[in-house]
Amino acid sequence: MKSNKQPDMDLTSDYPSSSPSKSRSFCRSRAPLSNNKLSSKQLISAAKVYSFLPEYSASNGCLRNVGVGLQNLGNTCFMNSALQCLMHTPPLCVYLAKGIHGRICTANKGEEQFCALCSLEGLLRKTRLNSNEENEVAVVPMEIFENIKSIGTEFRMYKQEDSHEFIRCFVDAMQQSSIGFDTGMSRTLQDTSVISHIFRGVLKSKITCADCRKESSITESFMDLSLEVNRNSSMTELFEEFFKVDHLNNKNKYFCEACETFNDATKQFFIDSRISSFNR
Repeated sequence: MKSNKQPDMDLTSDYPSSSPSKSRSFCRSRAPLSNNKLSSKQLISAAKVYSFLPEYSASNGCLRNVGVGLQNLGNTCFMNSALQCLMHTPPLCVYLAKGIHGRICTANKGEEQFCALCSLEGLLRKTRLNSNEENEVAVVPMEIFENIKSIGTEFRMYKQEDSHEFIRCFVDAMQQSSIGFDTGMSRTLQDTSVISHIFRGVLKSKITCADCRKESSITESFMDLSLEVNRNSSMTELFEEFFKVDHLNNKNKYFCEACETFNDATKQFFIDSRISSFNR
């Protein structure tokens, strides 16, 4: 479906001015896209300008105007709740409200191509404008709904899906939009995108042998963390559970290359604060 681009409009008068995933593989196998690409210069420039975004918080004013709700189109509560979460993520909210991506994106210029960032930018604009009307009316997220298979190939219209899966796939789609759909771009350059600045983190897993104390560690990039939600758990408790020390023993002993045998060990995850926007 071809998107109808809205005129440039800055909705940021109330905003500050600028001076390991468990998702299924279908998120990464969306329908083929055209060869429209942002240049490396455009991408890096946008990333530099908005490298400050992770420092924003709700107290900066990004969430003063929460906008109107989204209309349910039939089993789309999973999609609507996910879109609301994304539109109320402060740094992403600021970026979308500035309308920067829509001004540099080439995805919809003469091509029938779905761009997740342009679509979310337009949806945010509509929810904010409608909230200023005398008779507030819920917004219909039709463009995203009709292109749901472009977000995840296994998603179906009018079928209830998982919100977490949708968020993961939509973040992945926004990342592809932010790099100009350039599948051949180097990982280093991809990591300079605006979406990487907002969502990317690096998770470090460290295992320590209980016998020789030798440490072994690996790092992995992530766009989200999967937390085990228990009844009455606070966010603090969920993160404490995720980052707690695990003991590898009994049938789950660790093979230590230094000792050349199976030993008891401890394992723990850490966020690499030198790289992760998540840590800010």
